[in-house]
Amino acid sequence: MKILITGAYSTGKSTLTEEVSKLLREDGLSVLVLSDSSREINLPLNKNQGHDTTLWLLSWQISKERLSQALSEVYQVVICDRGIPDILAHNLEAGSRGQGVRSEIALQKALDWCSSYDLSFLSTIDDRIPVKEDGVRVTDPGYRRQMEEFATETASSLKACMTLPLSFEERVIFVRSRILNILSGSEGT
Repeated sequence: MKILITGAYSTGKSTLTEEVSKLLREDGLSVLVLSDSSREINLPLNKNQGHDTTLWLLSWQISKERLSQALSEVYQVVICDRGIPDILAHNLEAGSRGQGVRSEIALQKALDWCSSYDLSFLSTIDDRIPVKEDGVRVTDPGYRRQMEEFATETASSLKACMTLPLSFEERVIFVRSRILNILSGSEGT
């Protein structure tokens, strides 16, 4: 089962992924977490992301997710901390600056890949939680809001994408219960 946690930056996706994966392991499940691909490169990101970075990120993310599918006999659950929809949301922002991917074929392949997620969860901004400054994230709240709009637009193309509650504790319960229900066969996708 492949799970996606998507949404704007600094909305708690990585923290949620860590906690849910820990609890699922305590439940006796084998879990693989695929980390955010943008942290694995040295290319321009955010307000500087353009065509080349987006294509690189799309190919790298799909490669990682393909490898995880090959390991499906080992891992019962694969959680993508960000994924193709996040990269596509940043491509929408880059497109607003005239720097988006110009290859319709590449974009269509990426959109088609989005159907490979069994469950998708959209993490939204909690204005009470500021952007964590880490040298990568943009601290401008307007840019963060814009990225949330692009993330929401991209998430609308996902099957069964569920918006997460704002409370961290509720998020953990919500995601974990959906995963366990599907694995037990008591909830359809």
